[in-house]
Amino acid sequence: MTNMRNLTKCLLVTLTAATVTLNGCDSFEDPIGGSPAVITAGFTVVDADGNHIPFDGTGSGSTWTVPTIGGICDDTGAPGAPGFFFVKFNKLLDGYAIQTDPTDCTPVAALGLTFNPPAPAGSTWYACYNPQSPNPNEGASVVIYQAPSATLAIPPSAGWVDAAPIPASGIALTDINVAGTAHDKDGAAASFDVTGTILPDPGAAGLDATGVVVTQTTVQLTWTASACNPAAEYKIERAPNNDHGTPADPDDDAPGTYAQLGTTNVTTLTFTDTGRTAGTKYWYRVTSRTVIGAVEYPGPSAEIDATTSP
Repeated sequence: MTNMRNLTKCLLVTLTAATVTLNGCDSFEDPIGGSPAVITAGFTVVDADGNHIPFDGTGSGSTWTVPTIGGICDDTGAPGAPGFFFVKFNKLLDGYAIQTDPTDCTPVAALGLTFNPPAPAGSTWYACYNPQSPNPNEGASVVIYQAPSATLAIPPSAGWVDAAPIPASGIALTDINVAGTAHDKDGAAASFDVTGTILPDPGAAGLDATGVVVTQTTVQLTWTASACNPAAEYKIERAPNNDHGTPADPDDDAPGTYAQLGTTNVTTLTFTDTGRTAGTKYWYRVTSRTVIGAVEYPGPSAEIDATTSP
């Protein structure tokens, strides 16, 4: 993800015995006095086009919770959210109390970073200090993310390693917790404890007119599976036709209000709507659905119309 590499070219501050030297691109020229404190925390999803989509957390002090993170279909088929946690502080921190050095985002012992669950096989949790992010949601942040273990060291000119998706468990909500203690240049400490809930996006179901069979009283729909990740079930909806046709444009129709007809399990990709009126147009759509509370991802499939036989 190129945007991760380009977030900043200077990850750390440099300390000397008597002075504080910035890396030349840090906008915090006069560190705020007093102890460090968390201003906000959250999770930023990076989509397939490199766009940053922040999910801001709620909380106070050291404890923050990020609501359901998802709705991003990256066409990889891997359930999860590609991106990173950010914990934003009110003042400049000591980068060397966060990561090993400017070319290695391995968290140092002073950070005391813990994470649950552990990174999957082949991946590692990393922590970078980002004193000047181009995104105001993330500025002056400790940035925590997963990436392949083989990319542990990175040249300073490259910026960041690619972040791997934070995994989710199939179609279930998955809580990810990261916690640690950051320090400022005087050694004053501020702890953070952030929990984010990851939900994979199944993507849209593939409903189109080629999958429709009609009789006088029935409409049978057939669709393809959700585009990205497994869906829990599919919700089928029907709307009446609003006839806006005119002599100049007799086909100027539109769906009315949709109502749910029913659901099918993830392996059933067909639904038959019975009891219809002969010679009547109806509209249909299918939504790839999770069954976690009221959350549904993403929007429905393309809507289609079907007219029963006269």
